[in-house]
Amino acid sequence: MTEQTFNWITACKDAIGKLQNDYHINTGLLLTEGDLECHLFNRLMCHNELAGYLPSKDALRTGTNILTSYVHSQVTWFKPDKSSGFEVDITIADPKFLEVKDLEMFEDFPHKGFAYDGPCVAIEAKFIRNFGKAKHQGQEDFIKLRDKLIPAKIHNIEKEKYKISNMDNIAFICVIGCKNKEIFEEAVKYLGRQLCDENHVCPNNLFTCIFYQDKLMWNDELIQNYREKHATSNH
Repeated sequence: MTEQTFNWITACKDAIGKLQNDYHINTGLLLTEGDLECHLFNRLMCHNELAGYLPSKDALRTGTNILTSYVHSQVTWFKPDKSSGFEVDITIADPKFLEVKDLEMFEDFPHKGFAYDGPCVAIEAKFIRNFGKAKHQGQEDFIKLRDKLIPAKIHNIEKEKYKISNMDNIAFICVIGCKNKEIFEEAVKYLGRQLCDENHVCPNNLFTCIFYQDKLMWNDELIQNYREKHATSNH
């Protein structure tokens, strides 16, 4: 992984950790999935690694005063064909590779009036409020990233749709917030099973975290937790 993308992942982990700590102190902080996305977006925008507004590719190319940020929401990530793309909750991108005027890239693909080819991080956020839905919601965004978004990105890289983006400078994060401990523990079981599925190996640039007010787990701890409980159940 390139240094820039690694630094962005570190910034994301820091922002998520601070959000979980705030949730521990202020237990009514997160009530909806929108709350999770908004609070995470705000913490990312305020992080030293991602703060501020910088010249876009247009500004650097034409000298115009078009500035943009590192953090954006609901960005379209292309599917392998030319149908509508995947909408990603939060995307981190380098402003100097972002076109927001007089687009030269991807004219024949669906877009929202801007285009990007460069290092980036895709973040999917899920907040689970209902115990009965924890089994499904605890793993659906992870599966979306692993089985749909990442293969689509690889396909477009291999087809040379991208000139700068590659699997060394892009990364993916699945963030799952839970309303309480019971929901957290239920979701952890199924998320851990996905991470330990030998038939669907987790890419090394896909990071997953799940939290509630009192605990936050990332990939390694989720895997360890699943294996320990699975080993215990077999004895």
